[in-house]
Amino acid sequence: MLTLVLGARDLAQVRFAFSPLWECVAAFRAWREPARHAVHLPWIAEVERAARGHDFRALDAAVHGTAGFFPDFLSPTPVTPLARFQDEVAVVRRTPPDILRRELAAAHPEGLPRALARADRAPRALANALADQLGAFWQQCVRPIWPRVRARLDAEILVRSRALALGGASALFDALHPQVRWHPRGAGGRLTVAGSHRFTRQARGAGVVLIPSVFSWPDVYATAHPPWRPNLAYPARGLEEPPPRCRSSWRRS
Repeated sequence: MLTLVLGARDLAQVRFAFSPLWECVAAFRAWREPARHAVHLPWIAEVERAARGHDFRALDAAVHGTAGFFPDFLSPTPVTPLARFQDEVAVVRRTPPDILRRELAAAHPEGLPRALARADRAPRALANALADQLGAFWQQCVRPIWPRVRARLDAEILVRSRALALGGASALFDALHPQVRWHPRGAGGRLTVAGSHRFTRQARGAGVVLIPSVFSWPDVYATAHPPWRPNLAYPARGLEEPPPRCRSSWRRS
């Protein structure tokens, strides 16, 4: 179980943010794991040809760690509520080598697969390769429907912000996802996310960034390890319905 200890100052720092990069990573995982993300099957079928035309071996290895999680540097916490993909992927390119190596090693404790072997001898080159592959997947498979995805996320933030304003932290956190629970204590409390990974972090004024997502369904993802600001990516409401359908814009340029 992951636990974030939030004080009164942290609750004042709870905010929402869009993350096109996170949506790209989540969409890639959905494409690679269609059985787990069945609600997205119509979209997966439509992007299959465009996606298969690219080499995603490094990205595939990075996001499918044998430890059951993937590196945080692939989806750094947004620093603005309205992040742009090109700005976020630039952060991936600038990932410090020690963070890249540490997070990949944690995701692959039995040893890095061949597609990630450059982590030791050429970490910058690997960071650039991962950023390039994220960019290719974004252009071909996510960007064409981003306005429609963004509209759904706008609506999600309005509903959740109203819940926070009217009911406080409990009304917000307890309704995000079945694995997420808020345990109030004094002026703050503990935000827990059920799972096999055990880690506790004192937020100490960093707060938490909530990232609504279409392609995260049915999972919730948390980032708590330093140096990243804590964030929680969770499925937006209403995802029992199919995601926006794709049209002829899926053709490769």
